[in-house]
Amino acid sequence: MARSHLQDVRSIPDPLLSYNFDLIIYPKSLSGNSDAGRALTVRCKSTSLPGSQIEPVVTALHGTEVKHAGRRMWTKTLECTLIECRDMATSNSLNDWMNLIRNPILNTGTYKSIYSSNAEILLYDDIPTVIKTYTLYGAWPETIGEGSLDGSQSTGVEIPLTLSYDYYDTK
Repeated sequence: MARSHLQDVRSIPDPLLSYNFDLIIYPKSLSGNSDAGRALTVRCKSTSLPGSQIEPVVTALHGTEVKHAGRRMWTKTLECTLIECRDMATSNSLNDWMNLIRNPILNTGTYKSIYSSNAEILLYDDIPTVIKTYTLYGAWPETIGEGSLDGSQSTGVEIPLTLSYDYYDTK
């Protein structure tokens, strides 16, 4: 095989740019507001692509080991960061969703079929055309992180969010 050269590098398509994405969450009930999912999509500052792994199956015999492929396992969590606005709509929507899952005052909850939803990560090229879609199935907010307030800086408040999901697939 020949060493890589300029023509090889020039033949690579344009890079996927890290800002060309949407994280779309389809909550079934957020404050009775059907536009809440769109509001969360617009407020998503950053996220990552979901991951998975193949569990190793190790066969140890006669002083040596051989690894085989086992089950495919999904990381089952997705980290993202949302911006907060002066109306606190981001935190309010997420807290309403968590209260639907488990209400701390009434000590009640509901079924997963009611509180979970699907989420999608859409990746775009520069045109913008959707070039890949990750669909997360059975998503719900596992952790709403603490927004940081800092009187010594002029920055916006960000809300870290961890979504839990069952599995994903891609199109």
